[in-house]
Amino acid sequence: MIKSIRFISVTGHIRIENLFLLISLVLCVHVHSQTSDWKVFNKANSGIAGDTVNAVTFQEDGVKWIGTVNGLTRFDDDNWTTFTMDNSGLPANSIKCLMEDNNGKLWIGTDGRTTTNAGGLVIFDGYFWDAYTPSNSVIPGKCVTAIVRDKKGTKWIGTDNGLVRYDGSHWTLIAAGPSTYDSSVSVLAVEKDSVIIIGTASGLSRYDNLSWMIFNTGNSGLPCDTIQAVAVDSSGISWIGTMTGGLAKFDDPAWHIFNTSNSGLPVNNVTSIAIDIDSTIWIGTRDGGLVSFYNTTWTVFDTSNSPLPSNIINSVSVDKLGNKWIGTPAGLAILNRGGIHGIGSGGSADRGGNRIRLDDITPNPFTASASVKFSMDDAGIVTIRIIDMTGRLAAMPFEGLIMKPGKHTVHLDGSSLPAGVYTCLLTKGADFASGRFLILK
Repeated sequence: MIKSIRFISVTGHIRIENLFLLISLVLCVHVHSQTSDWKVFNKANSGIAGDTVNAVTFQEDGVKWIGTVNGLTRFDDDNWTTFTMDNSGLPANSIKCLMEDNNGKLWIGTDGRTTTNAGGLVIFDGYFWDAYTPSNSVIPGKCVTAIVRDKKGTKWIGTDNGLVRYDGSHWTLIAAGPSTYDSSVSVLAVEKDSVIIIGTASGLSRYDNLSWMIFNTGNSGLPCDTIQAVAVDSSGISWIGTMTGGLAKFDDPAWHIFNTSNSGLPVNNVTSIAIDIDSTIWIGTRDGGLVSFYNTTWTVFDTSNSPLPSNIINSVSVDKLGNKWIGTPAGLAILNRGGIHGIGSGGSADRGGNRIRLDDITPNPFTASASVKFSMDDAGIVTIRIIDMTGRLAAMPFEGLIMKPGKHTVHLDGSSLPAGVYTCLLTKGADFASGRFLILK
Protein backbone atom coordinates (compact mmCIF):
# COMPACT_ATOMS: atom_id res chain seq x y z
CA MET A 1 0.00 0.00 0.00
CA ILE A 2 1.29 3.48 -0.87
CA LYS A 3 1.48 5.64 2.20
CA SER A 4 0.55 9.29 2.23
CA ILE A 5 3.22 11.87 2.87
CA ARG A 6 2.73 15.56 3.53
CA PHE A 7 4.74 18.51 2.21
CA ILE A 8 4.21 22.02 3.59
CA SER A 9 5.88 24.75 1.55
CA VAL A 10 7.72 27.45 3.48
CA THR A 11 8.54 29.74 0.56
CA GLY A 12 5.77 28.81 -1.85
CA HIS A 13 2.86 26.42 -2.33
CA ILE A 14 3.46 23.04 -3.89
CA ARG A 15 1.29 20.09 -4.71
CA ILE A 16 2.43 16.82 -6.18
CA GLU A 17 1.21 14.96 -9.31
CA ASN A 18 2.01 11.92 -11.44
CA LEU A 19 3.80 8.77 -10.29
CA PHE A 20 7.49 8.75 -11.15
CA LEU A 21 9.55 5.83 -9.79
CA LEU A 22 13.34 5.81 -9.51
CA ILE A 23 15.25 2.73 -8.42
CA SER A 24 18.05 3.61 -6.01
CA LEU A 25 20.69 0.93 -5.53
CA VAL A 26 23.50 2.92 -3.91
CA LEU A 27 23.36 2.77 -0.12
CA CYS A 28 25.11 6.08 0.49
CA VAL A 29 23.04 9.11 1.52
CA HIS A 30 23.79 12.34 -0.31
CA VAL A 31 22.41 15.03 -2.64
CA HIS A 32 23.00 15.46 -6.40
CA SER A 33 22.46 18.38 -8.78
CA GLN A 34 20.82 16.00 -11.25
CA THR A 35 19.92 12.47 -10.33
CA SER A 36 23.08 10.53 -9.63
CA ASP A 37 21.79 7.64 -11.72
CA TRP A 38 20.46 9.46 -14.80
CA LYS A 39 21.29 12.16 -17.32
CA VAL A 40 19.19 13.09 -20.35
CA PHE A 41 20.43 14.95 -23.44
CA ASN A 42 18.27 16.42 -26.18
CA LYS A 43 18.31 19.30 -28.67
CA ALA A 44 16.97 21.69 -26.05
CA ASN A 45 19.71 21.16 -23.46
CA SER A 46 22.80 20.03 -25.39
CA GLY A 47 24.64 20.15 -28.69
CA ILE A 48 23.39 16.78 -29.90
CA ALA A 49 22.54 16.70 -33.62
CA GLY A 50 19.01 15.38 -33.18
CA ASP A 51 16.59 13.90 -30.68
CA THR A 52 16.19 10.58 -32.50
CA VAL A 53 19.29 8.63 -31.45
CA ASN A 54 20.02 5.37 -33.28
CA ALA A 55 23.54 4.44 -32.16
CA VAL A 56 26.32 5.27 -29.68
CA THR A 57 29.91 4.04 -29.68
CA PHE A 58 32.98 4.82 -27.58
CA GLN A 59 36.60 5.48 -28.48
CA GLU A 60 39.49 4.33 -26.32
CA ASP A 61 40.17 7.92 -25.22
CA GLY A 62 36.64 8.19 -23.83
CA VAL A 63 35.13 10.21 -26.68
CA LYS A 64 31.53 9.28 -27.47
CA TRP A 65 30.05 9.26 -30.96
CA ILE A 66 26.29 9.56 -31.22
CA GLY A 67 24.41 8.75 -34.40
CA THR A 68 21.07 10.47 -34.96
CA VAL A 69 18.70 10.89 -37.89
CA ASN A 70 19.97 14.47 -38.20
CA GLY A 71 23.70 13.87 -38.19
CA LEU A 72 26.66 12.58 -36.18
CA THR A 73 27.75 14.12 -32.88
CA ARG A 74 31.10 13.87 -31.10
CA PHE A 75 30.89 14.29 -27.30
CA ASP A 76 34.00 14.44 -25.10
CA ASP A 77 31.98 14.63 -21.85
CA ASP A 78 32.01 18.43 -21.94
CA ASN A 79 31.86 19.59 -25.56
CA TRP A 80 29.61 18.72 -28.48
CA THR A 81 30.61 18.77 -32.16
CA THR A 82 28.10 17.87 -34.87
CA PHE A 83 28.82 16.65 -38.40
CA THR A 84 26.28 16.67 -41.21
CA MET A 85 26.29 16.55 -45.00
CA ASP A 86 26.83 20.32 -44.93
CA ASN A 87 30.13 20.35 -43.02
CA SER A 88 31.65 16.90 -43.55
CA GLY A 89 31.99 13.99 -45.95
CA LEU A 90 28.86 12.26 -44.69
CA PRO A 91 26.75 11.10 -47.66
CA ALA A 92 23.57 11.10 -45.54
CA ASN A 93 22.53 12.64 -42.24
CA SER A 94 20.68 9.59 -40.94
CA ILE A 95 23.17 7.46 -38.96
CA LYS A 96 22.19 3.83 -38.35
CA CYS A 97 25.26 2.27 -36.71
CA LEU A 98 28.78 3.09 -35.49
CA MET A 99 31.98 1.20 -34.71
CA GLU A 100 35.58 2.11 -33.87
CA ASP A 101 38.21 -0.13 -35.46
CA ASN A 102 41.52 -1.25 -33.96
CA ASN A 103 43.28 1.75 -35.55
CA GLY A 104 41.01 4.31 -33.96
CA LYS A 105 39.02 4.99 -37.13
CA LEU A 106 35.29 5.48 -36.90
CA TRP A 107 33.12 3.33 -39.17
CA ILE A 108 29.75 4.94 -39.83
CA GLY A 109 26.70 3.28 -41.33
CA THR A 110 24.32 5.74 -42.97
CA ASP A 111 20.85 5.46 -44.45
CA GLY A 112 20.74 7.02 -47.89
CA ARG A 113 17.33 5.70 -48.88
CA THR A 114 15.64 9.05 -48.22
CA THR A 115 18.36 11.29 -49.70
CA THR A 116 19.49 12.10 -53.21
CA ASN A 117 22.98 10.97 -52.23
CA ALA A 118 24.07 7.35 -52.09
CA GLY A 119 24.31 6.74 -48.35
CA GLY A 120 26.33 3.65 -47.47
CA LEU A 121 29.49 3.30 -45.38
CA VAL A 122 31.86 6.08 -44.26
CA ILE A 123 35.26 5.67 -42.57
CA PHE A 124 36.48 8.73 -40.64
CA ASP A 125 40.06 8.97 -39.34
CA GLY A 126 39.63 12.36 -37.69
CA TYR A 127 40.59 14.26 -40.82
CA PHE A 128 39.29 12.51 -43.93
CA TRP A 129 35.94 10.97 -44.78
CA ASP A 130 36.09 7.94 -47.09
CA ALA A 131 32.66 7.02 -48.43
CA TYR A 132 31.79 3.59 -49.85
CA THR A 133 28.50 3.49 -51.72
CA PRO A 134 26.74 1.06 -54.09
CA SER A 135 28.04 3.16 -56.98
CA ASN A 136 31.76 3.16 -56.06
CA SER A 137 32.26 -0.08 -54.10
CA VAL A 138 30.90 -3.55 -53.40
CA ILE A 139 28.66 -2.16 -50.64
CA PRO A 140 25.32 -3.52 -51.91
CA GLY A 141 22.83 -1.28 -50.13
CA LYS A 142 22.24 2.42 -49.50
CA CYS A 143 21.41 1.66 -45.84
CA VAL A 144 24.20 0.21 -43.69
CA THR A 145 22.44 -1.37 -40.72
CA ALA A 146 25.25 -3.03 -38.74
CA ILE A 147 29.06 -3.06 -38.49
CA VAL A 148 31.19 -5.39 -36.34
CA ARG A 149 34.82 -6.54 -36.27
CA ASP A 150 35.98 -9.95 -35.21
CA LYS A 151 39.05 -10.85 -33.14
CA LYS A 152 41.19 -11.02 -36.29
CA GLY A 153 40.29 -7.43 -37.14
CA THR A 154 38.07 -8.35 -40.08
CA LYS A 155 35.13 -5.98 -40.53
CA TRP A 156 31.64 -7.16 -41.39
CA ILE A 157 29.17 -4.70 -42.82
CA GLY A 158 25.47 -5.50 -43.02
CA THR A 159 23.12 -3.59 -45.29
CA ASP A 160 19.51 -3.66 -46.38
CA ASN A 161 20.68 -5.59 -49.45
CA GLY A 162 23.48 -7.89 -48.36
CA LEU A 163 26.63 -8.50 -46.29
CA VAL A 164 30.24 -7.46 -46.99
CA ARG A 165 33.52 -8.60 -45.42
CA TYR A 166 36.70 -6.49 -45.33
CA ASP A 167 39.94 -8.20 -44.23
CA GLY A 168 42.10 -5.08 -44.38
CA SER A 169 43.01 -5.55 -48.05
CA HIS A 170 40.03 -6.95 -49.88
CA TRP A 171 36.30 -6.30 -49.90
CA THR A 172 34.14 -9.38 -50.44
CA LEU A 173 30.41 -9.47 -51.02
CA ILE A 174 28.92 -12.50 -49.25
CA ALA A 175 26.21 -13.97 -51.44
CA ALA A 176 22.75 -14.09 -49.91
CA GLY A 177 20.42 -17.03 -50.46
CA PRO A 178 18.31 -19.76 -48.85
CA SER A 179 21.38 -21.66 -47.62
CA THR A 180 23.27 -18.60 -46.28
CA TYR A 181 21.30 -15.59 -45.09
CA ASP A 182 18.48 -13.28 -46.05
CA SER A 183 19.86 -10.17 -47.77
CA SER A 184 17.94 -7.79 -45.49
CA VAL A 185 20.48 -7.70 -42.64
CA SER A 186 19.27 -6.02 -39.44
CA VAL A 187 22.01 -6.83 -36.93
CA LEU A 188 25.44 -8.49 -36.61
CA ALA A 189 27.29 -10.01 -33.68
CA VAL A 190 30.57 -11.91 -33.16
CA GLU A 191 30.67 -15.25 -31.38
CA LYS A 192 34.00 -16.55 -30.07
CA ASP A 193 36.83 -15.22 -32.26
CA SER A 194 35.39 -14.95 -35.73
CA VAL A 195 31.99 -16.63 -35.97
CA ILE A 196 29.48 -14.12 -37.32
CA ILE A 197 25.84 -14.12 -36.29
CA ILE A 198 23.55 -12.41 -38.78
CA GLY A 199 20.06 -11.31 -37.83
CA THR A 200 17.64 -10.73 -40.68
CA ALA A 201 13.94 -10.37 -41.40
CA SER A 202 13.80 -14.13 -42.07
CA GLY A 203 15.65 -15.61 -39.13
CA LEU A 204 19.18 -16.02 -37.84
CA SER A 205 22.31 -17.22 -39.67
CA ARG A 206 25.61 -18.35 -38.17
CA TYR A 207 28.76 -18.31 -40.32
CA ASP A 208 32.16 -19.65 -39.22
CA ASN A 209 33.88 -18.58 -42.50
CA LEU A 210 33.46 -22.11 -43.83
CA SER A 211 29.91 -23.27 -43.29
CA TRP A 212 26.48 -21.86 -42.51
CA MET A 213 23.78 -22.70 -39.98
CA ILE A 214 20.27 -21.30 -40.46
CA PHE A 215 17.80 -20.83 -37.61
CA ASN A 216 14.16 -19.90 -38.01
CA THR A 217 10.81 -20.67 -36.45
CA GLY A 218 10.48 -23.78 -38.61
CA ASN A 219 13.70 -25.53 -37.58
CA SER A 220 14.60 -24.20 -34.13
CA GLY A 221 13.29 -22.70 -30.92
CA LEU A 222 13.43 -19.19 -32.34
CA PRO A 223 10.08 -17.56 -31.43
CA CYS A 224 9.97 -15.07 -34.32
CA ASP A 225 11.82 -14.77 -37.62
CA THR A 226 12.21 -10.98 -37.51
CA ILE A 227 15.48 -10.41 -35.63
CA GLN A 228 16.17 -6.93 -34.26
CA ALA A 229 19.03 -7.45 -31.80
CA VAL A 230 21.77 -9.96 -30.98
CA ALA A 231 24.42 -9.94 -28.25
CA VAL A 232 26.85 -12.66 -27.14
CA ASP A 233 27.83 -12.88 -23.48
CA SER A 234 31.19 -13.91 -22.00
CA SER A 235 30.09 -17.56 -21.87
CA GLY A 236 29.32 -17.63 -25.58
CA ILE A 237 25.56 -17.63 -25.09
CA SER A 238 23.60 -15.67 -27.69
CA TRP A 239 20.77 -13.36 -26.66
CA ILE A 240 18.39 -12.60 -29.49
CA GLY A 241 15.75 -9.89 -29.61
CA THR A 242 12.76 -10.42 -31.88
CA MET A 243 9.92 -8.23 -33.11
CA THR A 244 7.00 -10.22 -31.68
CA GLY A 245 8.47 -13.22 -29.86
CA GLY A 246 10.34 -11.57 -27.01
CA LEU A 247 13.90 -12.49 -26.00
CA ALA A 248 15.55 -15.78 -26.96
CA LYS A 249 18.55 -17.26 -25.15
CA PHE A 250 20.52 -19.72 -27.29
CA ASP A 251 23.01 -21.90 -25.43
CA ASP A 252 23.74 -24.36 -28.22
CA PRO A 253 21.73 -26.56 -28.60
CA ALA A 254 19.22 -25.34 -26.00
CA TRP A 255 16.74 -22.50 -26.51
CA HIS A 256 14.99 -20.60 -23.75
CA ILE A 257 12.38 -17.98 -24.53
CA PHE A 258 11.45 -15.00 -22.34
CA ASN A 259 8.23 -13.15 -23.10
CA THR A 260 5.43 -11.27 -21.37
CA SER A 261 3.84 -14.50 -20.15
CA ASN A 262 6.86 -15.99 -18.36
CA SER A 263 9.20 -13.13 -17.48
CA GLY A 264 9.44 -9.48 -16.51
CA LEU A 265 9.42 -8.29 -20.12
CA PRO A 266 6.70 -5.63 -20.50
CA VAL A 267 6.34 -6.24 -24.27
CA ASN A 268 7.54 -8.84 -26.76
CA ASN A 269 9.12 -6.35 -29.17
CA VAL A 270 12.86 -6.32 -28.31
CA THR A 271 14.85 -3.73 -30.26
CA SER A 272 18.32 -3.77 -28.71
CA ILE A 273 20.51 -5.74 -26.29
CA ALA A 274 23.71 -4.89 -24.40
CA ILE A 275 25.55 -6.88 -21.75
CA ASP A 276 27.23 -5.33 -18.71
CA ILE A 277 30.58 -6.35 -17.26
CA ASP A 278 28.66 -8.02 -14.41
CA SER A 279 26.60 -10.04 -16.96
CA THR A 280 23.44 -7.99 -16.54
CA ILE A 281 21.41 -8.10 -19.77
CA TRP A 282 20.10 -4.67 -20.82
CA ILE A 283 17.11 -4.93 -23.13
CA GLY A 284 15.62 -2.13 -25.17
CA THR A 285 12.02 -2.55 -26.26
CA ARG A 286 9.49 -0.78 -28.43
CA ASP A 287 6.86 0.88 -26.22
CA GLY A 288 7.98 -1.02 -23.12
CA GLY A 289 11.03 1.02 -22.10
CA LEU A 290 14.36 -0.36 -20.88
CA VAL A 291 14.67 -3.67 -19.03
CA SER A 292 17.54 -5.10 -17.00
CA PHE A 293 17.77 -8.84 -16.40
CA TYR A 294 20.23 -10.36 -13.92
CA ASN A 295 20.01 -13.92 -12.65
CA THR A 296 16.23 -14.08 -12.04
CA THR A 297 15.58 -10.39 -11.41
CA TRP A 298 13.82 -8.21 -13.97
CA THR A 299 13.68 -4.42 -13.61
CA VAL A 300 11.73 -2.17 -15.98
CA PHE A 301 12.56 1.51 -16.52
CA ASP A 302 9.99 3.54 -18.42
CA THR A 303 8.62 7.07 -18.64
CA SER A 304 6.32 6.47 -15.67
CA ASN A 305 9.06 5.44 -13.23
CA SER A 306 12.29 7.06 -14.45
CA PRO A 307 13.64 10.06 -16.38
CA LEU A 308 13.71 7.94 -19.55
CA PRO A 309 12.44 10.31 -22.29
CA SER A 310 10.63 7.66 -24.36
CA ASN A 311 9.44 4.07 -24.02
CA ILE A 312 10.76 3.35 -27.50
CA ILE A 313 14.41 2.29 -27.24
CA ASN A 314 16.46 2.41 -30.44
CA SER A 315 19.81 1.36 -29.00
CA VAL A 316 21.61 0.46 -25.77
CA SER A 317 25.41 0.65 -25.36
CA VAL A 318 27.58 0.20 -22.27
CA ASP A 319 30.84 2.15 -21.87
CA LYS A 320 33.92 0.97 -19.97
CA LEU A 321 32.78 2.80 -16.82
CA GLY A 322 29.49 0.91 -16.76
CA ASN A 323 27.30 3.80 -17.95
CA LYS A 324 24.38 2.70 -20.11
CA TRP A 325 23.76 4.98 -23.13
CA ILE A 326 20.19 4.66 -24.30
CA GLY A 327 19.07 6.02 -27.66
CA THR A 328 15.42 6.97 -28.04
CA PRO A 329 13.29 9.04 -30.45
CA ALA A 330 13.13 11.75 -27.77
CA GLY A 331 16.78 12.09 -26.82
CA LEU A 332 19.73 10.27 -25.30
CA ALA A 333 19.54 8.95 -21.74
CA ILE A 334 22.47 7.78 -19.61
CA LEU A 335 21.92 5.40 -16.69
CA ASN A 336 24.23 4.00 -14.07
CA ARG A 337 22.59 2.62 -10.97
CA GLY A 338 25.82 3.13 -9.04
CA GLY A 339 26.05 6.76 -10.14
CA ILE A 340 27.10 8.07 -13.56
CA HIS A 341 30.87 8.26 -14.00
CA GLY A 342 33.16 10.35 -16.18
CA ILE A 343 30.68 12.81 -17.68
CA GLY A 344 31.37 16.52 -17.15
CA SER A 345 29.32 19.61 -17.72
CA GLY A 346 27.49 18.50 -20.83
CA GLY A 347 24.26 17.66 -19.03
CA SER A 348 21.00 19.53 -18.83
CA ALA A 349 21.58 20.58 -15.23
CA ASP A 350 24.58 22.60 -16.35
CA ARG A 351 23.22 24.15 -19.52
CA GLY A 352 20.40 26.51 -20.44
CA GLY A 353 16.66 25.86 -20.19
CA ASN A 354 14.56 25.06 -17.16
CA ARG A 355 17.02 24.16 -14.38
CA ILE A 356 16.39 22.83 -10.91
CA ARG A 357 18.82 21.85 -8.14
CA LEU A 358 18.24 19.91 -4.94
CA ASP A 359 20.44 21.79 -2.48
CA ASP A 360 19.98 19.95 0.80
CA ILE A 361 17.91 17.54 2.87
CA THR A 362 18.25 18.27 6.60
CA PRO A 363 18.53 16.60 8.98
CA ASN A 364 19.77 13.49 7.31
CA PRO A 365 19.24 10.89 8.72
CA PHE A 366 15.95 11.78 10.46
CA THR A 367 13.19 9.97 12.32
CA ALA A 368 10.02 11.91 11.53
CA SER A 369 10.52 15.11 9.51
CA ALA A 370 13.12 16.94 7.43
CA SER A 371 13.48 20.03 5.24
CA VAL A 372 13.99 19.69 1.49
CA LYS A 373 15.73 22.74 0.02
CA PHE A 374 15.93 23.34 -3.72
CA SER A 375 16.63 26.14 -6.21
CA MET A 376 15.06 27.07 -9.54
CA ASP A 377 16.41 29.37 -12.24
CA ASP A 378 12.97 30.10 -13.67
CA ALA A 379 9.32 29.38 -12.97
CA GLY A 380 7.88 25.94 -13.61
CA ILE A 381 5.71 23.10 -12.34
CA VAL A 382 7.66 21.17 -9.73
CA THR A 383 6.91 17.55 -8.85
CA ILE A 384 8.36 15.75 -5.83
CA ARG A 385 8.22 12.00 -5.35
CA ILE A 386 9.60 9.73 -2.63
CA ILE A 387 10.88 6.34 -3.82
CA ASP A 388 11.99 3.46 -1.62
CA MET A 389 15.01 1.24 -2.21
CA THR A 390 13.00 -1.30 -4.22
CA GLY A 391 11.98 1.39 -6.70
CA ARG A 392 8.40 1.59 -5.43
CA LEU A 393 6.57 4.82 -4.80
CA ALA A 394 6.55 5.27 -1.03
CA ALA A 395 4.46 8.46 -0.87
CA MET A 396 1.05 9.40 -2.26
CA PRO A 397 1.66 12.36 -4.62
CA PHE A 398 -0.28 15.64 -4.78
CA GLU A 399 -1.10 17.86 -7.75
CA GLY A 400 1.75 20.14 -8.89
CA LEU A 401 1.71 23.93 -8.97
CA ILE A 402 3.82 26.53 -10.75
CA MET A 403 6.57 27.83 -8.50
CA LYS A 404 8.61 31.02 -8.87
CA PRO A 405 12.37 31.19 -9.50
CA GLY A 406 14.66 31.19 -6.49
CA LYS A 407 15.22 29.13 -3.39
CA HIS A 408 12.43 27.03 -1.86
CA THR A 409 12.03 24.82 1.17
CA VAL A 410 9.41 22.16 1.80
CA HIS A 411 8.96 20.18 4.99
CA LEU A 412 8.77 16.42 4.63
CA ASP A 413 6.69 14.44 7.12
CA GLY A 414 8.10 10.91 7.01
CA SER A 415 6.60 9.65 10.24
CA SER A 416 4.43 7.11 8.40
CA LEU A 417 7.35 5.62 6.45
CA PRO A 418 9.38 2.65 7.72
CA ALA A 419 13.10 2.93 8.36
CA GLY A 420 15.26 2.78 5.27
CA VAL A 421 16.99 4.65 2.45
CA TYR A 422 14.77 6.70 0.12
CA THR A 423 15.20 8.88 -2.95
CA CYS A 424 13.61 12.31 -3.12
CA LEU A 425 13.07 13.06 -6.83
CA LEU A 426 12.28 16.57 -8.08
CA THR A 427 11.23 17.25 -11.67
CA LYS A 428 10.49 20.46 -13.55
CA GLY A 429 9.80 20.15 -17.24
CA ALA A 430 12.62 18.10 -18.78
CA ASP A 431 15.00 18.71 -15.86
CA PHE A 432 15.34 16.76 -12.67
CA ALA A 433 17.37 16.46 -9.48
CA SER A 434 17.45 13.99 -6.63
CA GLY A 435 18.85 13.33 -3.20
CA ARG A 436 18.90 10.30 -0.95
CA PHE A 437 17.95 10.33 2.69
CA LEU A 438 17.80 7.85 5.54
CA ILE A 439 14.87 7.41 7.93
CA LEU A 440 15.70 5.92 11.33
CA LYS A 441 13.13 4.44 13.70
